[in-house]
Amino acid sequence: MKKVVVDATGGDNLDKIVRGIAQAIASGISPEDLIIICDVVSAAKLRNLSITGPQIIQTEIPVELPKSQRAKLQLLCEKHPIGIGLSLLQATDGFFHRQAKCPQAGAFVSAGSTKKIVGLAPHLLSRLRIAGRFKTSAVRPAIAAICPHAENCLFADVGASPGLEPIDYVRLAFLCTAYAIVIFKIERPAVRLLNIGEENDVGGQTLIEANRLLRACPEINFLGNCQGYDIAKPPTDTNIILTSAETGNPCLKLWEADHPDLAQLVGGLPLLGFHGNVIIAHGSSSAEKFAKAILAAYQLANSDLIPTTIEMLKGKKE
Repeated sequence: MKKVVVDATGGDNLDKIVRGIAQAIASGISPEDLIIICDVVSAAKLRNLSITGPQIIQTEIPVELPKSQRAKLQLLCEKHPIGIGLSLLQATDGFFHRQAKCPQAGAFVSAGSTKKIVGLAPHLLSRLRIAGRFKTSAVRPAIAAICPHAENCLFADVGASPGLEPIDYVRLAFLCTAYAIVIFKIERPAVRLLNIGEENDVGGQTLIEANRLLRACPEINFLGNCQGYDIAKPPTDTNIILTSAETGNPCLKLWEADHPDLAQLVGGLPLLGFHGNVIIAHGSSSAEKFAKAILAAYQLANSDLIPTTIEMLKGKKE
């Protein structure tokens, strides 16, 4: 079983994060399946709750690092424990694996800044790439949410990549389709594109062209456009709704305002598009919600999401 890296440097929310770790263990995750990144304060709180068994990694950069490597890691990791967590998703010969005698982790979960996670991920994780008739190119990352009132309907992107080009919507559809296949267990997920109307020729040139590309892609079960009211109550035949971050993020914030417990049905949101599973928990998560985020990360860590996504992204050459 692959391990989950947990960022336990939660600042003002530290008590809830530490209690969330304890609840995740009480829910059935073995302490040996957790790698916890902590500082002196969080380590003491873990001891106070008698949490033993997880591997502990301190956030400090060891002095024996070569100067050039130390400077880079200090920039990415010393001020951002998120950087250490993301690093542990990489190959097992990396510095942190050797230093901490740590196996490659299967997932990382953090209630830290979404901006920092999305900003550091491209530096520490390789991005998934799409080939075939779409030309070989890196996929833009996406944060996916679950629509309220529809447990098996994914809504993305809600915060990682604003300003999508038409082809980016196809790539996003691949990422979400793979997630729905692996996590929702839906054989052929149905996809819709959020727009100002259901007709194929509305919404401006970007969305019109995105609609055309999605309709022309046989690997994607594209049903056409949907409108704003569909994200509040998705059609029963819809499993994925695509949008760009500048639309998706305001929708997410509105949901959170109307449904305070939204963050969420799974405790956190997956960051898709990288060679590594990442769950972003809400910064104000309760202990219960953070425990759910850890459980969601553990599910991803031991799933076939990354290989399934890679296989889908290979495409079919014409």
